[in-house]
Amino acid sequence: MPEPSMPEMMDAASAALWSPPLGVLRDALADGLSGNYRRVGVQVKRCPDLRRLGCAWEGLGGAPCIVEIGGEPYAHNPRYRDVRFDTGDILRRAALPGPQLLGAGMACPTTLGGHCGEVIANHAIGAVPASRSARVDDAGRCRVEAYPSGTFAGLANLYVSRGEPGPVLEVDVSCRTGDEGSLPLAMRDAIAPLAGGDGREIGLGGVFRVESGGIRSHVVPDYDCIDHGYYDVEQERIVADFLRFFEPVGPGLLCFSVLWTGDPTGGALDLRPSSEHTHFYHPGDDTMGGHYHHDVTPDEIHCRGWFAPAETVWRVANVFARLRAARAAG
Repeated sequence: MPEPSMPEMMDAASAALWSPPLGVLRDALADGLSGNYRRVGVQVKRCPDLRRLGCAWEGLGGAPCIVEIGGEPYAHNPRYRDVRFDTGDILRRAALPGPQLLGAGMACPTTLGGHCGEVIANHAIGAVPASRSARVDDAGRCRVEAYPSGTFAGLANLYVSRGEPGPVLEVDVSCRTGDEGSLPLAMRDAIAPLAGGDGREIGLGGVFRVESGGIRSHVVPDYDCIDHGYYDVEQERIVADFLRFFEPVGPGLLCFSVLWTGDPTGGALDLRPSSEHTHFYHPGDDTMGGHYHHDVTPDEIHCRGWFAPAETVWRVANVFARLRAARAAG
């Protein structure tokens, strides 16, 4: 596979997602989440002004879509670690109408003074990003700082819209009784029966707060701090642990999340297998941030958030499709 150039990497494909009425999603979430939490409240209501939480946009409405960029080989294969994606360029090339985005991505070392890190994407295109980054400092601790760039390295999952006010799903859960410790995955499982396959899939994006309790998180360390081979370049997959984990982290966390029930193309888009991607930071504590995994205090956990369904999924710079094409060409 030849070294990719930016124009070659900016291929984009899309597929329609199913957007059920919010009342239908509300009922499915209320029913499904009740099997995982002791207290569940799901309502359809007008979105509060999310800028009051620290978001860069007022709401979640206006041509909403989810976008997946790049993939693990671009993030971890040493051959491709210099790959960069500019979100403004991506939105223009894919003709995406939304100037507001949220979600999770990999930080560019050039932006972080040579360090690797997690981007907590919170960005209004045309303005200085309100995004944060989380990295591992020299003492092995998490360090969160402003990320004044719209550029990602390797991969990202985003919810893009015009940031308009309007109706959303408000989800309020506490006291976990089930086995699923991740709120986004519990939500995905709750709405999955609605989708039913056959190309009819649902995607959601939004923001939630960890009001009480703690979670498990990770931050990707600098490459030169990883003293073992963790990535198989022949298989193009991670084969050993290498992340820096933290727990318990919280409460008071602001989480930016994208989730989906499946690939409406049946697999051609090569969407992230986890079916969700969530990054977070603490507005008042620069030692808390990174990639959200799941809660670790089920009796104490309390999360409250606001979500909206996406109309479309976009796949940009699909590295797996490029790898298949390169192998087929010999």
